[in-house]
Amino acid sequence: MTLPTLRAFIADKGWLCAIIAHRAAWRYAPENTIAAVEAAIEQGYDFVEIDVQDSFDGELFCFHDTRLTRMAGLPNYASGYKWGDLKQLPLFSGAGGETSTRTQHNIPKFENILQAAKGRIYIDIDVKFQLQLERVIKAIIAADMQGYVNVKMNITCLSDLAELEKLQVQSNILIKPIFRIDSQNVSHCAALITARKIPLVEALFDDWQSLTIICAAAKKAGTDIFVNTLDATPSCPLTDAMGLINPQASWGELIAQGIRHIQTDQPAELKAYLSQL
Repeated sequence: MTLPTLRAFIADKGWLCAIIAHRAAWRYAPENTIAAVEAAIEQGYDFVEIDVQDSFDGELFCFHDTRLTRMAGLPNYASGYKWGDLKQLPLFSGAGGETSTRTQHNIPKFENILQAAKGRIYIDIDVKFQLQLERVIKAIIAADMQGYVNVKMNITCLSDLAELEKLQVQSNILIKPIFRIDSQNVSHCAALITARKIPLVEALFDDWQSLTIICAAAKKAGTDIFVNTLDATPSCPLTDAMGLINPQASWGELIAQGIRHIQTDQPAELKAYLSQL
């Protein structure tokens, strides 16, 4: 089956909820690795979320933390290494940490992650340092992956949004705005979503009322809302831990509000819940 472009996928209102595997399917392989992407494809998830940053000598690689401690057992900054040294470091299993074991997997180049995903799964790209955004965009274009990824961009004011729109036109890549929404700015953000007809918005909410206001505006505009339910850093009041106990009261409540993109550390459990709807 041919993977439709991401814009076509979002425009299709026939599906209920997309599963975004946070840092790829890290329960099967170290996070942010090619093996974790392959596992996400095998499990039938819709997206992998991948983190990108730059080595000291300018190679884009996929790794979340600024330091290597959690995933490679070293206290140093990842960006302080040249690529030739960085790529040799064995990674810990899963999401790393003290209880994990070393594996034979290594940190991948960004271009190799793009190649692994091409035509098979969408990528939600988190550029760890905004100054590297244009280099990441160039790499996506070089891989001919413009239509199958979105790139996150934090939006704090109207000038940020104007820059996002300019980059989107120049690159033909879906640049996804991240809005941090609270009681002060919720009406501004709702008005922007309604007026600008943005295809996909990632929203971080302080409260449930703000979430419902934004979801109503998004429904009117035909905009898809993306949230994460990660326990450590949830972007809404509902979490993966709640989803494991009562998926209807957690993931189900988000879907009832019209949210169609959920980033999770429990993609298998979310998939099982969706299969019952």
